[in-house]
Amino acid sequence: MSGVLIALKNKDFYRSYSGLSSNKMLAETLVSTIKEQLKDEDLQGNKVGRLMENYSFIKSRPSLIHKNKDKKKQKV
Repeated sequence: MSGVLIALKNKDFYRSYSGLSSNKMLAETLVSTIKEQLKDEDLQGNKVGRLMENYSFIKSRPSLIHKNKDKKKQKV
């Protein structure tokens, strides 16, 4: 949740996230935007790296990067 809020501070991400073509692309863009935003905060030492360890699961968690088949069936 906090990562999404961090990314939404970025105007470019805020304007474009809903138009991304896949969940995988959204996850990758989300993580890179979080990293960019944290770097802009000018954190000391390796805090950005340590914080990014907490968000790295977003790009690899299958339930976040693959489309939900149940949602697809409901739309039909």
